[in-house]
Amino acid sequence: MQQIPIKFALGVLHQASQAGLSQQDIRREIYPEYGMPGVEAVSPDAFYGVIHRAEQVGVNILAAYHNAASLLQGMMSLMPLQTLAELNAGSLLSGLKANLAKDGMTANSPLQLRRVTEQEVEIEYQAPIPQLQNSLFIPMGGFLILKSMVEYYLQGTGEQADIRLDLSGGKAPAYERDLLDRLALDCRLKRTHSVMYIRTPLLQTPFRYFNPDLATLGCRASAEVLAAGKPSTLIVQVQTLLKQFYGSAERFGDRCELDDVARRLEIPAWTLKRRLAAAGSSFLELHQQVLFERACELLQEPGVSLDVISNQLGFASQSSLTRFFKQCAGVSPLKFRRQL
Repeated sequence: MQQIPIKFALGVLHQASQAGLSQQDIRREIYPEYGMPGVEAVSPDAFYGVIHRAEQVGVNILAAYHNAASLLQGMMSLMPLQTLAELNAGSLLSGLKANLAKDGMTANSPLQLRRVTEQEVEIEYQAPIPQLQNSLFIPMGGFLILKSMVEYYLQGTGEQADIRLDLSGGKAPAYERDLLDRLALDCRLKRTHSVMYIRTPLLQTPFRYFNPDLATLGCRASAEVLAAGKPSTLIVQVQTLLKQFYGSAERFGDRCELDDVARRLEIPAWTLKRRLAAAGSSFLELHQQVLFERACELLQEPGVSLDVISNQLGFASQSSLTRFFKQCAGVSPLKFRRQL
């Protein structure tokens, strides 16, 4: 599974520190490994979990996004070659696509390009994990970066893009209204979905500062990032079989094991284990991921009790399910259900 550099998580935790949380508070409330040496990367789910827990305790992660210049500088310092591909594309549209392709390096890409016309693009937010369905930081952080890119590409043209936001979510963080008031955008809080609309007649006009030599370097970096992030066919096959297993009523109360999946794939269990390791994953990791996703889906069905969910997913007891879910999400299943 593609790992996310720890520096991205540390950026979130820095805002928690700036908000007055002590290192002990951050470890207890947000990220137990905060400040520990030797950690260079985290899984996507762990990274998104950090964001979720930071938002839960009221940390305004977006405070780091002071202005367009600081955003682009921050992008360049974190991912210089990839950002080069985004800021030196043939047109604004190409630059936006390069940015969204980068976000797509994880299996659950939060921003998706939904519609493109000659003068307008529509970009939609999809929660990468269920807990972030009501997040403000993930869609707004991505949208603000895209807004900065639009301003960069239109500099010196005398044109300004028409940018509109429709934001979704449940309970809004206290700082949301203040933040939105400071943005020079037409923003409607429909709270049913999260979409950004960018409209400009220069959407597909050739970029006046485009450098073909730099573009070659940037494109090579983008290709390497996407190739590294693409899940292997074997991982997808294992995930599919696990989802089929836990979605079947006939398997109610059973637990899917490594041998079961290996049998379906018609290979020895030890071979499956070795090939998953070579692909950067493990059966345990994929199994827990599918269990957690399925638990979240069932918790969104009001009539399904925790006892039924624990039995359907093969847990020995309701308390076992609760321990597992809290380890993954940072909150109990009941608290997760109340937040929906």
